[in-house]
Amino acid sequence: MLKIIELFAGIGSQRKALEKIGINHKVIAFCDNDKYAEKSYRAIFNDYDTQNLGDITKLETLPYADLITWSFPCQDISNANNNGRGLNGKRSGLAYKVVDLIKTMPTKPKYLLMENVPNLLNKKFFVGFQNLQNQLGELGYYNQYFTMNAKDYGIPQNRKRLFMISTLKQNFKFQYPQPCNLKFLVKDILENNVNEKYFIRQESMKKAIENNKLKIIEQCAYTITTKQMRWGNAGIIAIPNDIKFNARGKMEIDFNSYKQESRVYDASNENTYLDTLTTNSKSAKIAIPIKNYRNFIVLPRAKDGLLVNGSYNRFWKTENNYMGTIAASNINKIIVDKHKLQQQDSSKILSFLIDEKEYFLRVLTPKECWLLMGFSNKDFDKASKVVSETQLYKQAGNSIVVDVLERIFTAMFQIERKN
Repeated sequence: MLKIIELFAGIGSQRKALEKIGINHKVIAFCDNDKYAEKSYRAIFNDYDTQNLGDITKLETLPYADLITWSFPCQDISNANNNGRGLNGKRSGLAYKVVDLIKTMPTKPKYLLMENVPNLLNKKFFVGFQNLQNQLGELGYYNQYFTMNAKDYGIPQNRKRLFMISTLKQNFKFQYPQPCNLKFLVKDILENNVNEKYFIRQESMKKAIENNKLKIIEQCAYTITTKQMRWGNAGIIAIPNDIKFNARGKMEIDFNSYKQESRVYDASNENTYLDTLTTNSKSAKIAIPIKNYRNFIVLPRAKDGLLVNGSYNRFWKTENNYMGTIAASNINKIIVDKHKLQQQDSSKILSFLIDEKEYFLRVLTPKECWLLMGFSNKDFDKASKVVSETQLYKQAGNSIVVDVLERIFTAMFQIERKN
């Protein structure tokens, strides 16, 4: 059995990867100073017994483990910090604390696995990274470092990260994992019935979209960060605005824009709905709810292409009687209708023209972010019961893509993949 210590454990992506590929292991301790990360970690693994070593700066030594994983803070080496001091910084400098702890161990771990941002390879920070390797070398370790991008290993997120394997065996054979096809696209994991709070309405985001600082997600998301809640770093989802009213005042929606059935509601009467809509000789049940309550949904009135707050139509729920938003794909450019935007205020969901078609735009939800980090719906559901949405976003941004770790561990321990 492989004994593991996870330093800077977060929500346990390393443990999750080891579980998924079936390596016989035991986490004898983990270390994270974030109480919310610990809550999610324990909920995901239903583990309330394993010791959390807590604040790493207060540790004097570590118990023996065959493998220590360490993903120290990246703030001092991040692209977002122009004044970063690299491994001399207060937070990223915790990398040296790990080395100091290993020095105190009577029996050294057989394996170390480090993860961080590839900025460590830049000229500004590389001397510090070399010094870190040299210190590990003095302890008897042979180091191999490499970068991997999640989008090359099954997950549609453009997330490139630096990894380093350190072993006590000079002849340790590590075969770099070969890229594979995506398992799915972003549009395949989008949630239905998304709350309107995820839709873009802030005036401050107009220029960012116009200047391409916020990008439209096509097949892959961009890098999810801890700022995902406040700023859509991972990209923006485009939602077709196909709300139309026929001569009878009935709401109609383009059948071909959606991937599953729902219902079409009579927008002129809050107590009635249509069971079917025939489009191009096809029958479908379609709707776009914007607000979702326990016993009913409300659909907005359309005005000048906008979803306007107030004047809603309420519809009581029946089983499978509605669907949510589905993202568009193959979007090549964004053209902002400036005249229309100038007429809007911050209380309205903004509409945009993309390739001369009208769309609403929204950010990824916390669950979508977790799925793009390789965690399952079940993992997310467990964590969402113990921490806030803000923490869920932060934990996704701080984590490591599980599928990438699966590939690394498979190569490290030369096992046969199950999938």
